[in-house]
Amino acid sequence: MYIIQRIVHLMIDEMDPDEISLRNASQEFEYERLARDIDNCSDVEALQQMCKFLVKLEMKTREQYSIMIEDLMTK
Repeated sequence: MYIIQRIVHLMIDEMDPDEISLRNASQEFEYERLARDIDNCSDVEALQQMCKFLVKLEMKTREQYSIMIEDLMTK
């Protein structure tokens, strides 16, 4: 259990949304609006669900990119 907690803390320490740039101004404004909503949320369970959703979505995105790259490489 300690190892999992340590890994999670390491991941969180490395997750700085300011390091990710968005090229589209409308997406940047939308991000800022959502970030304020998240900052104002005091429902820990909702934030936990959101975090798990985003982690899984990122994993699914990577999976899909891998499939797309494989498809391009085999053509």
